[in-house]
Amino acid sequence: MSDAAYQAILEAARARFAEDGYRDVTIRAIAADAGYSPAMVMKLMGSKERLFWLVAPRVASNAGLEEERELVPKDDLGRELVRRIFARRRAGAGDPYAVAPYLVRSAPEPEPIRDEIRDRYVHNMAAIIGDSTGDRRHAKTVLSILFGIAASVHTLDAYEPGDDPDAITTFARLVQTVIDRTEGPRIPLPDESVGITAASRATQRED
Repeated sequence: MSDAAYQAILEAARARFAEDGYRDVTIRAIAADAGYSPAMVMKLMGSKERLFWLVAPRVASNAGLEEERELVPKDDLGRELVRRIFARRRAGAGDPYAVAPYLVRSAPEPEPIRDEIRDRYVHNMAAIIGDSTGDRRHAKTVLSILFGIAASVHTLDAYEPGDDPDAITTFARLVQTVIDRTEGPRIPLPDESVGITAASRATQRED
């Protein structure tokens, strides 16, 4: 799949979601607008929800997504973000926060990949926690903490599985302290593979 095709699908999805909202958009419509088959769009993007999350930072409307994915209460969001990192370790799954630095370092041209991954992560995190500041300072702070946790858990094995509950509680407090400073509207957490898919796809386009 060429970079041009990938971008065509993203642009078609971005326009459709902005115009019609999440609920009324279909993969078939996005595929027709982009000039590719629905099967090709699904093969590349995985699901309508994942595709939405890849373009969400620049989409004006997300009406309907909340009906399919529950909005985590703001007071619980820090714990949920941290819990997912430990849960992915227990499941033997890759972690988007742990894999992002590797993807940047291993890319043939690291700078554009770094910028794309950083901007996408910051935009998505700002939407998740409701960071409406101009420089997205709260989203950047939360991401910095999560990157550090993921490196400790997935790369350094700094915590034994039995330590998970206490570690989650400790880190959740740190993350929640930042989230509590936000005042903007929020959108639901994506499914757990979105970050990996987005970052991996960005690297593949540089190969």
